[in-house]
Parts: sequence; structure tokens; C-alpha cells
Amino acid sequence: GGGIIDNQTANIFIQTPASGGWIFRNGAPGYDEKMRIDSSGRTIIQSGTLTTPAYTPAQGYPLHVQGIASQSYISIGRAGQTTGSQGMIVGIDTTSSYLWNRDNVAIKFGTNDAFNMIIKSGGNVGIGTDSPANKLHIIANTPGIEYDTGAGVRVDNAVSSPNVSIMMAVSSTNNIGIIQTLEPTVSWSTKNLAIQPRGGNVGIG
Repeated sequence: GGGIIDNQTANIFIQTPASGGWIFRNGAPGYDEKMRIDSSGRTIIQSGTLTTPAYTPAQGYPLHVQGIASQSYISIGRAGQTTGSQGMIVGIDTTSSYLWNRDNVAIKFGTNDAFNMIIKSGGNVGIGTDSPANKLHIIANTPGIEYDTGAGVRVDNAVSSPNVSIMMAVSSTNNIGIIQTLEPTVSWSTKNLAIQPRGGNVGIG
């Protein structure tokens, strides 16, 4: 089974393998594979001189993009934009992965069809607010929530026992700010707090 559509003038070669789907090739004389839509509807896009896709249907990804050895990017832009310098890119090179916004707009993150976090165009990060006033601005979603029930900032050590945490939050119930050290694995028992343990002045007021 299967078939071939061949346009040698345009260097386009479309193959329908016996396993189903479509294979798109171009670039005579090798006719390297550039895109494949398999029988399940999964799409594989690749560039360079690859002759077989680095992909197997068992991986299950609906869209698989593979670039050249040094990098691979997806560019997303609005109508009228130049995708080489506007819009945003998602990609990877040999040193980093990228979620890169080229426009002067914010990046928003949401889960469960609800807003959760924003990175403003100036770099401020908001969690629970889309108008962060500082480099990191956190607002609890539930008024009156306390530090031990999910609001604020928590830093743990890497030791499983004893596990020591420091919490920084606000309490709208008592109208106070909170800095508290504790051991959450032992009924939130309190721990000591050291300020400048290696020396240095502390100013109050």
C-alpha cells in the first residue's frame, strides 16, 4: 500500500506510507523528510538534513518539533508581526530553554482555567495579583488566611528531619505581618530565629 506525489520541478515529494498518514519531503536530490502526519494525527516538524524523524508514535506527543543540532524554536506572532523580531518564541539551544516574549506585554500563567501568576513587561512578578508593585508581589486569594495554611512565602531546608521552615506572610485577621520559624513535620512546633548570626548591625525603627 501507500503512494507517492512527486513534483521534481518544485523539489516537493509527498509520500503516503503503508502504515498511513503523510510524509512531506523536499530538497532534491536527497528529498529529506521535513514533516510527517502519522495515522493517529500526530504531527512531526523538523529542519536540517534529517532523513528520519527522531520520534516514535509511542511517545504520544500530538506535536513534535525538532530543529537543527544547535537549536530549535517555535515562533508565535499576531497578524502583521515580523516573527523574527516580534511575538514570542518557545525553544531550546545547547545551553538553555526559552519562553521568550519579544513584545512589551506581560506573560500570564493560569491553572484550572483561572489566573495565578504574571510577569510584567518590566520584570515584576505577581502571584495572586496581576498588578505587582514590586519585583515579587504576593496576594493571598482568601482574606484572613494565616501563614500556616498556604499564604505567603515559605523556605524549607533540604533535610527531611528535623525539617525547619521560615514563613513570611500577613494576617488580615490580626492586621499584622508575620515572620515565623517552625518545624512543620512536628505539628508546626516553633524554632529559634537568628538575625545576622555571623555579625553585623541590625536597625529597628
